[in-house]
Amino acid sequence: IWENQMKSGLLSKTFSQGMMSRGNYLRDHLSVSLKKVLSRGGNLIDVGGSLGDYCGKFTEQYNNLNCTVFDFPQVIKQAKENVSSKMYSRVSFVEGDMFNDQFPSNFDIFLYSNAIHDWDHEQIKNLFKKTFASINKGGVIIVHDCYLDKNKTSPSYAVDHALYLSVF
Repeated sequence: IWENQMKSGLLSKTFSQGMMSRGNYLRDHLSVSLKKVLSRGGNLIDVGGSLGDYCGKFTEQYNNLNCTVFDFPQVIKQAKENVSSKMYSRVSFVEGDMFNDQFPSNFDIFLYSNAIHDWDHEQIKNLFKKTFASINKGGVIIVHDCYLDKNKTSPSYAVDHALYLSVF
């Protein structure tokens, strides 16, 4: 249901704005945490990159880095507006479905920020097979996510995160 509503645009605006809200406090810390990787520069693709705020922030802080947001067409439409309004530089966009479409090539860094915690083992396995097939030699895959235990009751920060997402 979620995926169909995101593709149709029924949920994409509200959900994407919620992701951007969360990203406003996470992106700065993530940028600092990833300094060693991001400062090398190159091409980064943010898979499920929502409205492009991580990419925008990263390109502001790292002059040799180019970023691409990869997300559903309805989300990319909003991402282009968001990135343009904030005058972020060196951010491009690719429309696609991470499970059903191929990734573009020539990327040194694949970022999955809060993009894979909902999917089963087989979906994630296939996703990373595609990632390994597309990433440049010597590239880096970054998984920045929040996971619940088997009972979905801990750790508390992951429960809080899941509850936050359930509002949308």
